[in-house]
Amino acid sequence: MTIEQNIELLQVSKKHVRLTLRQLLQRNYSIVICLLLMLVETTILLRSLSAIRRYAENNMELVESLISYNIRAAVLADDHRSIREVLSIIDQRKQIAEIRVYGVKYNLLASWKSETIGQASPAQKVIANWLFPKPMIAPILHNQHEIGHIWLNGDLRGLTHFIFLMLLWLTSSLLIMIVGASYLSYRKYSDINTSHRIRKQQTFSQQRLPSTVAQLNELSKKNERLKKENNSLTWLSQHDQLTGLLNRSTFQNELTTSIESRSECKYVGVLFIDADHFKEVNDKYGHAAGDYTLITVAQRLRSALRNDDSAARIGGDEFAVLVTNIEAVHEVERFARRIVDAMTKPIDLPDGTRIYQSVSIGIVLSKEITNAQKLLAQADAAMYRIKRRGGGWYWIFNAEGPDYADD
Repeated sequence: MTIEQNIELLQVSKKHVRLTLRQLLQRNYSIVICLLLMLVETTILLRSLSAIRRYAENNMELVESLISYNIRAAVLADDHRSIREVLSIIDQRKQIAEIRVYGVKYNLLASWKSETIGQASPAQKVIANWLFPKPMIAPILHNQHEIGHIWLNGDLRGLTHFIFLMLLWLTSSLLIMIVGASYLSYRKYSDINTSHRIRKQQTFSQQRLPSTVAQLNELSKKNERLKKENNSLTWLSQHDQLTGLLNRSTFQNELTTSIESRSECKYVGVLFIDADHFKEVNDKYGHAAGDYTLITVAQRLRSALRNDDSAARIGGDEFAVLVTNIEAVHEVERFARRIVDAMTKPIDLPDGTRIYQSVSIGIVLSKEITNAQKLLAQADAAMYRIKRRGGGWYWIFNAEGPDYADD
């Protein structure tokens, strides 16, 4: 067999194995409907059988009371003939198969059998045995004393006929629902197929989408718009609108989370960054130039970050950076130098003016502090120490030792 024949045979076999969308929908509808109807049918059947059993028991108790009342005098008189006469007028509709009347010492006084006894089918006998696993025996009382006993056995042919009719009705309902599910799957497949064909062929002017599909598409579009709006609102609530960095509250939340989840052998660090002499830029070149300068500082700060670092605009011309997984002080020093070097490049304002914007950085590292506000305060204090020295560099506030600046 050639390779081409093998490929053709494989393609043919795949066509037989792969289910179409219509077949898949039809099968899923049928399975779900069948399972639901089988559950409902089983529940109804069990509750019906339980109700029928209670009905049959109540019926036998009623027959027992009726017979006991009518044969009480005959039992006292030991009148077998009168007892048999009472039993012989039992209505066939009472659904009793056999009756026996015993004396107080269980001596048989009289008995009666239905003419149709023994004609039940095997299925009827099974149901009868379930409903009445044993005959009913009740005492015959006179002045609160036992004078005999009545033994009754039920005839359930009428009830079993009702049960069979109920099963037939439930089965017919199941079949009707399967046919209905198949029809619904066909309708749904037709709508989906029409929608797919219109989109694929771009024939929007020739056909109109089914109303249900069009409504679903419109609902999907609205849902997408709501998602975008929610995402936009979430982003705005967490970020500074001018620079795109995190805002102060979000930064504090991330700092708290990092402190709680940090490794015992590694530092969590905060860099508090202030733009040197930024007020002069605003006063000399205007607020638009000041905003452009802040945006540029934020961009350069963002480009210096590592993958796990977070940057935020705390307010005005102040920024903060969260660094995690720091094993040694020299790592954060190298990072701070990278930020300082990035800020030494000139900034060309939109009007062509060239300015220089340096920054002062206060750094705090800790393995022990669990309070985010305390870390921010220490980093802020370190930033002001280097700022008083002229700025343009960094100062390290070591929470576990003396602070210093690497000059």
